[in-house]
Amino acid sequence: MTAAGLAPLVPYPGSDKPWRCRCMKCGREVTARLTGVRTGKGCRYCATHGIDLTAPTMVYVISHQRWGAVKVGIGACTGYNSRLLQHERAGWTLADSRKFQTGAAALDVEQAVLARLRQRGLAPYLTAETMPNGWTETCDATRITTNELWEMVNEEACNTGAAYAGSDGPRRRPSANGLIDPQVAAEQMRSAGFEPLVPYPGRTNAAWPSRCAVCGTEGRPRLNGVRNRASGCRACRNKAARAIEVAAKSAAAVAVMRSAGFEPLEDYAGTKRPWRCRCAHCGEESTPAHSNVRQGSSCRHCGIRGPIDQSH
Repeated sequence: MTAAGLAPLVPYPGSDKPWRCRCMKCGREVTARLTGVRTGKGCRYCATHGIDLTAPTMVYVISHQRWGAVKVGIGACTGYNSRLLQHERAGWTLADSRKFQTGAAALDVEQAVLARLRQRGLAPYLTAETMPNGWTETCDATRITTNELWEMVNEEACNTGAAYAGSDGPRRRPSANGLIDPQVAAEQMRSAGFEPLVPYPGRTNAAWPSRCAVCGTEGRPRLNGVRNRASGCRACRNKAARAIEVAAKSAAAVAVMRSAGFEPLEDYAGTKRPWRCRCAHCGEESTPAHSNVRQGSSCRHCGIRGPIDQSH
């Protein structure tokens, strides 16, 4: 942490826990995780990417008619590539916006509103596949209107002054994972073919023990993989890939068996699997493996290898 320019103010809480520190560069108090710092993260005020917490920032409420969604968000007040303009180019319509002197104040308002939405059971409505940037702040427009959402913004804006009056600095940003309704999460797993074996673990990127409804295999898929990448059962994927591989090799395998004097009586199942065949010489059934026949094995009943000589 010290090498990253962060001076710890409290004892080490654990690598994935928020650790209250003071930035040696700007002097502000921040909370950072050791796991994040190891990957290059540092003081959020000094960061050169994302929202500038020291610059003027707006909080906005937008809606999307075709998707039936509303959203609260924050972004820079100016610039052609500002987040709000990106949303508008994607079909979103601005309902209202409010400018704050710092990004830190705007961030606190946004996160306070999202916390209230979570308390009302309003989980993110869109997915990252539909809206890669900002899907966690979306809601079903049939459950909350833009007017109601904007009223929450104004109410929380009145409380931002108190949040910065103390010595602890801005409130820590709540994780977006907490916005996921456990029942909605379970239904999303079931719609993807998984039956959860334990309650929602609390984080979208946490392994969730579940059983595949197709093959019955128990695994540990993650909700974010199921939602954003349509990740299915690994056992089913492997089985399907295996079937494609076997089908591609089937014709060549049958040719090898017939050249050795075996007539397959069932479909090819794999090079090392027992393969029920009939000997062209003695007529007896046996189960030689394709790999063994390729290496020279003959019929275990008559010991003859090769096709029948048609010249006699």
